[in-house]
Amino acid sequence: MTTSIQGILKDRIMKQIRELNVEEIKKNMDKTDTITLYHGTNTFHLNSILENGILPQNLTGNNNWEKPEALANENVVYLTNKWHYWYAYNSLEKVLERTYGENWRDIKEAQWYNTGKIFPIYLKINVPRSLCVLDEDIVYSKLVKDKITQAVKRDGDLTLNLTWEDCLAYHGTVGVLGSIP
Repeated sequence: MTTSIQGILKDRIMKQIRELNVEEIKKNMDKTDTITLYHGTNTFHLNSILENGILPQNLTGNNNWEKPEALANENVVYLTNKWHYWYAYNSLEKVLERTYGENWRDIKEAQWYNTGKIFPIYLKINVPRSLCVLDEDIVYSKLVKDKITQAVKRDGDLTLNLTWEDCLAYHGTVGVLGSIP
């Protein structure tokens, strides 16, 4: 079995993020140094979010991605500066699929745009910058693919020096450590 360079890099990024001491970062962070980002979700999850905050996958068990290579870091909440409505719609589709099955589009009660019972929403959130981390899926971006190509042409040194700001600029998403109240 072969593993892609991107898969190896993704695993390394996820491991580095898991090893961060979130409590220590929270204790030393500047709570006024924030960035405004968005979280796509749906009204099915809204009450839970209002009561408990936006929780990472390890606390909710929610996973909107089926492909193994798309699995998320379970200790991180993902936010975006570009794709909030797309993520909201995707999360709505996953709730409808879990509720009504794969053919939910053919079931009258599941046609959210007609029933008004559930619909996609996005939340605007101010997040402390010090809690932002790489979204490991940046390894599939053109930026990283170009860096890999350059490393191969040079001497093989694959030091990427990626920041969460790169994630927002080139990938449109970023991870946030822990829960978001």
